[in-house]
Amino acid sequence: MASWRDGTKKQYSTYITKWQKFCNQRQISHIQPSVVSVLDFLTLLYQQGLTYSAINTARSALSSYITLENGTFVGKHPLVSQLMKGIFQEKPPRPKYPEIYDVSIVLSYLQSLSPVDKLSLK
Repeated sequence: MASWRDGTKKQYSTYITKWQKFCNQRQISHIQPSVVSVLDFLTLLYQQGLTYSAINTARSALSSYITLENGTFVGKHPLVSQLMKGIFQEKPPRPKYPEIYDVSIVLSYLQSLSPVDKLSLK
């Protein structure tokens, strides 16, 4: 974790804290859990209404410091990948901006302004 940048630490800390609380409540190891525990945690986040992006961040946070029983990383486990695909299908990421400009209208307007070399920047 010492190699993480400040932004990564800030982004991951929320989910690592949630993960540790989840593990403490269930009395399981937060460093070397079963894949079922990880799936339960990610499913819980989904049931709480978190977006795909947030759950994927949680998956990345866990994958950065957890090794599953068979030595695979959380993000590489086939069941975790399958769960994330399902969450993506159910809650696809939404665009940052709900509406965008029609560029063709702007370009048509700019094309109508001529001669270009006589236009002011204003």
